[in-house]
Amino acid sequence: MAGGDESTFKKIENIFNFMGSAVYVGPTGCGQIAKFLDKRLSGLKWISPNYSNPEEELKNIKSFFDVLKAEENYYENNRMIINEYSLTSVLLNTKLHSPSRTYASISYPLINSTYYKIYQNYFINNIKRNNIRVIYIFLINKINDEDLNFLIFNYINANCFSKKKYESNVVRLLIKNNCNFTRQ
Repeated sequence: MAGGDESTFKKIENIFNFMGSAVYVGPTGCGQIAKFLDKRLSGLKWISPNYSNPEEELKNIKSFFDVLKAEENYYENNRMIINEYSLTSVLLNTKLHSPSRTYASISYPLINSTYYKIYQNYFINNIKRNNIRVIYIFLINKINDEDLNFLIFNYINANCFSKKKYESNVVRLLIKNNCNFTRQ
């Protein structure tokens, strides 16, 4: 893999081919951007439909990971993560008790859905079974009240949580001790 000026790469591509198969990954440093997040991603060309600048997205992810690592000792394995990146638990090497494998509207049934009660029970049981004390939400865009309702408060009473916003797209919901988990 090589980064840099594409026209220069094409001129010297044959030289690289003596060492193996040459692959152009983009401008200078492009092959190292993902390594910024985790060394296991070294050489990966990070692309995203949500950001025109992949480095900005990776910095946001890294910032979220820094929040998780800073609070790791407080909540140990008693935390749940809801985010739009399926690689989070692998990169952090820990179980994060996410309620869904995907982040899509079909993963979170609306109140009038046939599956609403089933999901609500699953979600609450997941929290109880794993003794979850905190839920972190990390989204690509700014988190608003509608997002929190859609992801959490449609299923569990908002009074069960104390909320802390770290960034516009990172929220921590600390579960209060006296929470009875019923939505009112």
